Amino acid sequence: MAGANRFVDLAAPAIFGWLTHAESSPERQLIEWLLAADPTAPLALERMSYDLKQSVADIGRWLFALNRQQALLIDVAPPEIQPCRDLPSGLQADLSALANHGTALVLANKDGLLIAYAASTPGVAERVAAGMGKADHYHLLARLFYYREQIAIHVAGPVNQTHPAWVSLARRLWHAGNALSFRSEQQP
Repeated sequence: MAGANRFVDLAAPAIFGWLTHAESSPERQLIEWLLAADPTAPLALERMSYDLKQSVADIGRWLFALNRQQALLIDVAPPEIQPCRDLPSGLQADLSALANHGTALVLANKDGLLIAYAASTPGVAERVAAGMGKADHYHLLARLFYYREQIAIHVAGPVNQTHPAWVSLARRLWHAGNALSFRSEQQP
């Protein structure tokens, strides 16, 4: 299949492996680029190289490293993704997909503002977002770093960190951060 198009998307473990650390790295920049990119478009190393201001050889090395870490999904056919929905209903759909088997999830910003929740009551979700969720058996699963914003993911119950909805959730939050100007001027 020489010359065949390749399509690259993120695997769910990449979300926890890279977005839960605030430090910048070449791999994290590549993960961020892939979050912003259309996963149904073929891989274009030259475009990635131009956008990230890195050589094609460096991009290739980082892609290879991420692939070895099982952080990427690479195929010769474009991935089947759900149509983009508005932020509130899309977040709710992603969280509902992740809240299977009784797992409750709450998303909050660093100031305790409730962003979205699933499998919880509004009052409990508000308390968890405000940092008072221990009494309700919630714990902090991760903090995702976007631009200058942190999104805390609180859970009560078992979590499947390989569920594909994590990628959809991360992509949706990434695009929302861009639209809401969370972006710092130093970042692409």
